[in-house]
Amino acid sequence: MNAITSTQVSRHYWWLMAIRGLLAVLFGLAAIVWPRLTLFVLVILFGAYALVDGVVAVIVSFSRRLPIAHEWTLVLAGILSVLFGVLLAILPGVGLLSLEWLIGIYALAFGVVLIIRAFQFRTVGTAYT
Repeated sequence: MNAITSTQVSRHYWWLMAIRGLLAVLFGLAAIVWPRLTLFVLVILFGAYALVDGVVAVIVSFSRRLPIAHEWTLVLAGILSVLFGVLLAILPGVGLLSLEWLIGIYALAFGVVLIIRAFQFRTVGTAYT
């Protein structure tokens, strides 16, 4: 069997990295052009995650057969997650616009770097053909 080198992999799959980069650039542009919509979606998704995670943590901690004294940290973490999820649902935009801009700028820079790297892989791959 032949060992597959990173050059062979990069030569055949450079386009996957280019697609990742393009999607990151598109997300970054969307985050900058439509900051309120992007912020709303991010906050709602994270709030829903925190809420569900908190409820599951509380349920798991009470359903365990172990003494509840040993589960207080899981209960506390669950309650904090539920409270944070509710807070984000009630006040999704408070102070998070700057965070959204940072996410957008990061996504743009990350996407551009991935696209550049993908074409570097493509160039290296064609040099060995």
